[in-house]
Amino acid sequence: MRKSKWVVILVMMGLLMGAACTNDGDDSTDAAVTEGLTDDTLVPTVVLVGPSSAYDAQQFESNQLVLDNMDTLGISSEYKFAADFADIAGLVESEEEHMVSFGYLGTLLRADPDALLGPPFLCEFAVPGGSNYAQYCNPEFDELVLESRQTYDFDERRALLLEAQEYVAKDIPLVTSYHPTQFDVYNSEAYTGVVPAIAVGLYNFWNFYQAVPTGDDKVFRFAHGGDIDNMNIMAQEAYTIEVEMNQDLTYDTLTRISPEIEVVPWAAETFEAVDETTVVATLNEGMTFTDGRPVTAEDVKFSYEYIKEWEVGFFLSALAPLESVDVVDDLTVQFNLSEPAAVFPHVAMAQVPILPKHVWQNVVEDNDLNHPAEWQDVDYTGSGPYEVESVNISEGVEWSRNDDYWAGPAGSEGFVMKNLADSQAILRDLQDEAVYFHQTDTLLANAVDQARNDERFTVLEVPGITVRFLAFVMNEESPFQDYHLRHAVSHLFDFETIVDVIAGGNADAGTGTIAPGNETWTNTDIPREEVDGPHWPFLDMELSRQILEDAGYRWDEDGRLHYPENYEPQLLCEC
Repeated sequence: MRKSKWVVILVMMGLLMGAACTNDGDDSTDAAVTEGLTDDTLVPTVVLVGPSSAYDAQQFESNQLVLDNMDTLGISSEYKFAADFADIAGLVESEEEHMVSFGYLGTLLRADPDALLGPPFLCEFAVPGGSNYAQYCNPEFDELVLESRQTYDFDERRALLLEAQEYVAKDIPLVTSYHPTQFDVYNSEAYTGVVPAIAVGLYNFWNFYQAVPTGDDKVFRFAHGGDIDNMNIMAQEAYTIEVEMNQDLTYDTLTRISPEIEVVPWAAETFEAVDETTVVATLNEGMTFTDGRPVTAEDVKFSYEYIKEWEVGFFLSALAPLESVDVVDDLTVQFNLSEPAAVFPHVAMAQVPILPKHVWQNVVEDNDLNHPAEWQDVDYTGSGPYEVESVNISEGVEWSRNDDYWAGPAGSEGFVMKNLADSQAILRDLQDEAVYFHQTDTLLANAVDQARNDERFTVLEVPGITVRFLAFVMNEESPFQDYHLRHAVSHLFDFETIVDVIAGGNADAGTGTIAPGNETWTNTDIPREEVDGPHWPFLDMELSRQILEDAGYRWDEDGRLHYPENYEPQLLCEC
């Protein structure tokens, strides 16, 4: 707040009268401003839960930059570190946090915008332990996303989802800090026939299945950054590397997302929407599980109903419209939906694994469990291109090739996922030829630069769809329940420093959860400038302060931010 002439006159009069007037030199504070401010009006210390520097240095530094800027605005903060993204989810359930730093790794299943507009923002997920970390709930946004799920016409569906992105831009439940460029380093002397996919590079089923080794080592050796938690598919509450590897290697799904981001038949030889609420799928003939038993329509029915019955978190959204499954014949199933679901073939059918009924149906009773997620000695029988041989939580997982795979044997005779601590450890293993590929976003820019100087390696650069964001928790206990505070803090994100310095130029400035790399679905009409309506934020410290002043926020003589007089938070943007 700029001092006006009358404030100066009052101060001078106070001095002449011998009254003491304290000011720490901040132009935003004076005696008039501090009047009536108490500990009850003070904006509380903001608690941020996010990754540690050791786990994700770029996201940590980006978060710290925002917190430092918040401090200059009079908002104190506390950073609670998490060991990894799985640990963040655990902390969110146990802590009284106000901001959550999280992200979504770019995968083929997330190329469809429903995956990054549904679970992060729909009201149904704004619950403790839910994927809507902001606890954002706007019925108008929900209506758009839910209608898009029932819309079969591509152009109409796209229009709905572009409009949904406008709500994210104007309500500001989160700010995406950056979308990292994806670099895939692989040993091109050891492997040929690699299959990059749009927006996700080599981290995809088709590459795992089709790439061919050229040397004596016939095993696909893959580096994963960090440990794994639990390979039991029934224990997957959110997307993890365990979900990806189970779907790609151990089990089959009825459809898959192609490298061109199109839904294609897979375990289902054919599928057809008979009407808006009925989908029929017919399995390929001759499919078997790795124990030799045939894959039947009964296994498909069991898998969908079993996973839905036990409410396995990762699959909840995909299976929400499923009402029942009928077995038509040995190879044919009919999915009966409670409402039109245009996304069912490329969401549910591409996600839900076909489990062998004879393995899983009595697991809970036979092992005296409360939930199949508790099964420790898991039988990993599946019908996928590889078969699990061993699981070591700290070291990794080994698969052998399923030589009887119905679609033909995989290009590699085995698959090893090796857990490694960080970017430099992954680079060393690539250099030592202990691994030939690595997981998306696990190599930092300096490691990629070193790899470029090694003639054994090919570096693929892909505009990624990965998202790194800070969510503002919007519940009653959080100061970010107020739109004005979220709006002000959104202008404390120094995107230029984040992209050019922290990410070394290998990122795009954040644009919500649909990255610029997803050209089909990102809303390019939302401006990065201050307008009365949807816009992406930009750094402007003075604008942040002005937004708060206009909303009635106040500062005390120590420069600390206080709520407006008679404070009533405005939850959503009235624009």
